This record gives sequence, C-alpha cells and structure tokens, in this order.
Amino acid sequence: MIICPKCKNELLKIDNTYKCINSHSYDIAKSGYLNLLLSRVNTGDSKEMLISRDNFLGQDFYLPIAELIVEKISQPHPVVIDCGCGTGYYLNCISKKIPGVFLGVDISKIAIEKATKKNKDIFYVVASNYNVPFMNECADILLNIFAPYCDSEFNRLLKPNGKLITVSANINHLQEIKKLIYNTPHINIGKVYALPSFELLEEQVLEYKIMLSQNNLINLFKMTPYYFKTKSEDFEKLLSVKA
Repeated sequence: MIICPKCKNELLKIDNTYKCINSHSYDIAKSGYLNLLLSRVNTGDSKEMLISRDNFLGQDFYLPIAELIVEKISQPHPVVIDCGCGTGYYLNCISKKIPGVFLGVDISKIAIEKATKKNKDIFYVVASNYNVPFMNECADILLNIFAPYCDSEFNRLLKPNGKLITVSANINHLQEIKKLIYNTPHINIGKVYALPSFELLEEQVLEYKIMLSQNNLINLFKMTPYYFKTKSEDFEKLLSVKA
C-alpha cells in the first residue's frame, strides 16, 4: 500500500529497501521507519519541542483524548493512519486498545525516530500530510490530531465508508497557563476546518483539568507554538510557579 512520493507507483520491499518500477529507491532506517519526504531540509517541530512533548505525553495527561478516539472507531480490524502523528503517542495508545493495522506519518524525522522506537508493530513514515505516500482508498480511519490537514489528500486516502477523526484545541485550551504568563491572555479562536470533501457527522467537546508540577507545566508550554512566540521575561514567570 506504500507508493513512491515521486511517481506514485507502488513501492515493493526488497531486502532493506523499498523500490518502484521506475527505480526510485528508499532505504529503511536502522530503527525501522521509512523516509519518503522529498525535501531533505529539516522540517517539523524543533528537537526541544519534541522532547518536551514526549516527556509530557508519556505521563498520560492526554490519555482521555486517545480513549475518546477509540470509542469512535467501530470498524473491525481497521487500517488506521495518523497524519501528523508526532512522536506516536496517540497511535500507540489506540493500537493497544483495538486490533488493526496502524501507520503514522509526520514531516519530522526526529519525531518519527522517537515514535518508531516506542512500538515496532506500527509502521512509520517521514512524509508530508500534503503528499501522503499511501495508495488511494487504503484507510478505514484517518486521524488528524493537533496537526495540519489536506482535504484532497485525506479524501484520496479514505475508503468510501471511511472516517476522518480530527482533534483541535477549543477556546479554553491552556487558558490557565496563559493567565500565569500574559497580562491580557486571549482565548483561542476555534479552528474552522476547510474540508469540502467531508460531511460532519459528529462534534464533541472534551474538557478536563489536570494538576501539574512545575516541570510538567514547562514541558506542556514548550510543546506548544506559544513557547516560540513568548518573550523570555514572560516565560520566566513559569519558573517561579510552585508545585
């Protein structure tokens, strides 16, 4: 089901390499993932952001999100592709709850490296959500969790009765942290998805609060885009927060 990102023909595994009929070839990394990103420029989230995210998510603060996604998957033994999978937290959690075929795609090589080491039963690929290297109509479920999306590409990947599950921040997301840092914290503007190829079947709000140590608080903030947009003197306010 894997296709060449250049010519779109099927890739076949030969020893430790994937090749297509046009002799385009891609070596499997030592840890087991496949890099099918045409650009070799370092892309995606920074290493610092990914380390913070991995440390934070690894403590299951966002496990209720994964559990809610599991409830929405009704197909038996589905093919599930997480587009923008990051370090693989959600896909790893879901794969432990239901049987199926699980694949992850992310533009960050660093993220995919971390994801692959967590679970060798999940196949991970470095690629863009705008050029996902899988065949047409191959997925029962597409996941898009706090990640960029592409209507035409997602529509191409899903089977006729497939389902796209998206997760985005609601207006109150991280509001408590923003109050610690900013004098006039703004609420989030709810994400409006431009998905003309899809019909909205259900929308659900999940809200809960968690108690965080200072270290977890800092990891949470560093894994968000706010970290790179915040002045150093404002970020330092978090350093004075007591557990």
